[in-house]
This record gives sequence, C-alpha cells and structure tokens, in this order.
Amino acid sequence: MIRHLVKMLTLTLAVVLVVASLALAAGPIMGTVAAIDKKGVATVKTDDGKEYRVSGKGLHPGDAVECTAHGKKWTCKKAA
Repeated sequence: MIRHLVKMLTLTLAVVLVVASLALAAGPIMGTVAAIDKKGVATVKTDDGKEYRVSGKGLHPGDAVECTAHGKKWTCKKAA
C-alpha cells in the first residue's frame, strides 16, 4: 500500500516539475501594441492573434514590442 502511494506521489511530482519547467522555458513574445488604457496597461497583439495585457513604460499604439513573463506578469519593451 505504501509502495503504491509513494509511486503515485513520485509520478505526480515528476509531471508537475516537467509542466512547470516548460511553462518557464517559454521565450519572449513579439507583438504590436494595439491599445493603452487610462492606467497605462497596454494590450499587445501577437502575429498569431493572441492578446496580452502587459505593463511597459513609453509604449504607444502601433509600437513593435518584445515581452517577457515574470511570474504571472508580462513586461514589454520596444523591439530593436
């Protein structure tokens, strides 16, 4: 019984670690600023049509940006 429980817990931990590492390994996204709200939060639209709400200083609609994730928060800067 204990052996079965240990095996299940080990498998569960392995799956969680693999999924977490894949999520953290996601590289930066490239997109264009579609809009900026009154609070300064920008909506960035990627080439594949996804939209992200991000923070970034000095962004204007139409700017090409590169965004990186920091936990659950996205930060963008103008693309070079």
